[in-house]
Amino acid sequence: SGRLTVEFPFSIEKNKTDLKLKLTMNNAQISPLPGSSAFDMGSALKLIEDSNKNASIEIDLSGRKDKLSVDYPSLFFNLLKSALKKTRNDIESLGENVNYTLITDNFSIVPFLYGESIIENSDTLKKDLSVFIDNPDYVFVINSFVDKKNDSHSIAQRMVSELATGDGDDKLYKLYEEYIGAAPEETMTGEEITTAIAERFEIPANSLETLAYNRSDAIKDTLMKSYKIPHERIIIENNDIYKLPESLSLSGASGIIYLGKYSKDKK
Repeated sequence: SGRLTVEFPFSIEKNKTDLKLKLTMNNAQISPLPGSSAFDMGSALKLIEDSNKNASIEIDLSGRKDKLSVDYPSLFFNLLKSALKKTRNDIESLGENVNYTLITDNFSIVPFLYGESIIENSDTLKKDLSVFIDNPDYVFVINSFVDKKNDSHSIAQRMVSELATGDGDDKLYKLYEEYIGAAPEETMTGEEITTAIAERFEIPANSLETLAYNRSDAIKDTLMKSYKIPHERIIIENNDIYKLPESLSLSGASGIIYLGKYSKDKK
């Protein structure tokens, strides 16, 4: 829901069409479909909104006059880049007045399914952390991580399934031939074919960074909605998403909520 403004300057040369579609959304409300892409479009749009709640994205299309195609990986990457740039600027402007000391021996662990950023259990905070909710001297610091192998494979499987949707099994068989170089064996199930393709499927650049961001955002959203912690007391750290703390035996598909001693410099 919301208001949508569309601009579409284009050029046609011989049999080739290039079109730059600019979408500006005012107060956009986007709900992801179950099982859709790991990229959270709604959250990204909210991050790039200006003071008037307008969010703009550009989509490049090219191809024959009667058949245009969208470079979706480029679209998602550019949108994510804009969101991260604005978020970094917001954090940097805030960071001049915010200091905290991380307390690494007091934390809660948030597990995720591979390739997912959905929190299944709303009981996210341990009691040891919950007692600090009403204490304004403390902040809650979020680190999120990915399992490079398993998260990548899960994202690839989902993307292959999305690409193969419709036309029965024809699309899936064609994808198999494209990536494997031969027709699937008659005894192979659809799941086995999808898995085989996913093992050779290259996911879009920054998919894992996007996944880690979405996990941090999901944790922050839970802290705000379920525990009523104000957003200014929740900090998403720019941690190394591939390097879990050595002292913890965790799956890479995890988030950690630390406690931090919070103070503001009065300048």
